[in-house]
Amino acid sequence: MVVDNDLAGASVAAQDRLKAVNDVRATLLQVVGGLVVLFGAYATWRQLRVSQDGLRATQGGYVTDRFSRAVDQLGSDRLDVRIGGLHALGRIAEQSARDREAIISIQAAYLRTRLPWPPAGPESPAADVPINDIAPLETRAADVQVALTAFGVLCQHREQSWVNLSITDLSRADCDGLWFPEVNFDRACMEAAGLSHANLTQASLVSVNLRHADLTTAILRRARCILADLRARRLRPHGRRSRRHR
Repeated sequence: MVVDNDLAGASVAAQDRLKAVNDVRATLLQVVGGLVVLFGAYATWRQLRVSQDGLRATQGGYVTDRFSRAVDQLGSDRLDVRIGGLHALGRIAEQSARDREAIISIQAAYLRTRLPWPPAGPESPAADVPINDIAPLETRAADVQVALTAFGVLCQHREQSWVNLSITDLSRADCDGLWFPEVNFDRACMEAAGLSHANLTQASLVSVNLRHADLTTAILRRARCILADLRARRLRPHGRRSRRHR
């Protein structure tokens, strides 16, 4: 039909007509073969998408299960179990960006509830105990130090604006090199805390106790230090090359 249509009734030799018919057949076979290849590629792509969706669903369920178990561990009476839960949350935050903000909020809530300020509970030191008589945070509350360290690491990639650590007892805490941008430390106790190279950019330090704290290399750009207690703290002297602190 194609050959007859192209010839439009013209007379050609039988050999030429046969060659034209064979050429049309070869072209049609190529077209059909191309369609089969395209259909096969589409089917393979769809199967791959289905497999990927199934894998993501499986991974999501696995992460959710790990998340739930880690949060349950935080309520344990055993110190080692709580520390294990905190480490598990830290690993989940590294692997799952969508869970990072929730884990940061959980860590902040854990810090506030475990060591409120002023101290509460029969085993807590009184608020007027000399700082030299109080053990470092990693000794008196190892789980809180683990939570604080993980919190300060994750805050480097935080997306939400403010996180609340107000009214928290962080005296003699090890905060060296940690990030606390836009963290609310209002009315917290950070007496004798190690803040070497800590990033406190735009942090709120209203009425915070920073006595004896080492702030010589801390970054305090645009930090609010209203009514902060800075007695006996260590600050880098102002100079041409020194960083200004507020």
